[in-house]
Amino acid sequence: MWFSNLRQKFTTQSNKKKITESKQIKSLLSKIQKARTHLTVNVEDRHGKAQDFASFLLKIDKQLVKPRLVFDELFPLTGNKLLKAGDDFNVHVDSNGIIIEFSARILRIEQEKNSALYYCDYPEKVTHEQQRKAYRVKIKNKLEFPVMLMSDNRSAIKGNLGDLSNTGMRVDLYQPVDPPLQKGEIIQNCYVAVAKGKSLKFSAQIKHIGTNRAEKRKFVGLHFTNLEKNGDQLISKLVLTLQSQGKK
Repeated sequence: MWFSNLRQKFTTQSNKKKITESKQIKSLLSKIQKARTHLTVNVEDRHGKAQDFASFLLKIDKQLVKPRLVFDELFPLTGNKLLKAGDDFNVHVDSNGIIIEFSARILRIEQEKNSALYYCDYPEKVTHEQQRKAYRVKIKNKLEFPVMLMSDNRSAIKGNLGDLSNTGMRVDLYQPVDPPLQKGEIIQNCYVAVAKGKSLKFSAQIKHIGTNRAEKRKFVGLHFTNLEKNGDQLISKLVLTLQSQGKK
């Protein structure tokens, strides 16, 4: 497996808690559902390779004796082909440094107008974590760190690194993207040149989309979901190097 799970790597300066009390779980899940917070769903393919996809928690069905969770279809849409009733997947939510994780088992899949709805069991435990904001270093204008973003059904998107932290980066795009990128979208194959002849491979979720009015071009804020092996160490070293250069 080319990557290690980033969420197991960056756990410094946090207070991770396992919640099993039903009222607390209900409160956390209700907030996610009402806010339409983007979720990252981690699914294993038939070869055991884990992939991340985007989704929403659409509904908490409380009419039954045991509540059920209803998730929207996965995006990119190729993720829906990997799931069947009885499968498990992991859910990761990151909202302003508040991280919530839990596992869900698919009880049934309902097809609706070319889309899928996933009815899942209610989690018996949820992991809740609050992380301190990671230090973010800006990239000087003269420095070039080319970035390439590639995903299913999209042409390669090119840009340059705008800023970097241990948990994500900003990418300044070279040209408009069609179809437009969407907040919450998962980009499966991303590359950034970190040194001569060396690049870092990762997958990420789009957290922000904006426009640099001075340069009249778009930028995207990415949150790392998976990094290749030792990628977290490479990023930490690069952040420290850039921080040191910025003080000169």
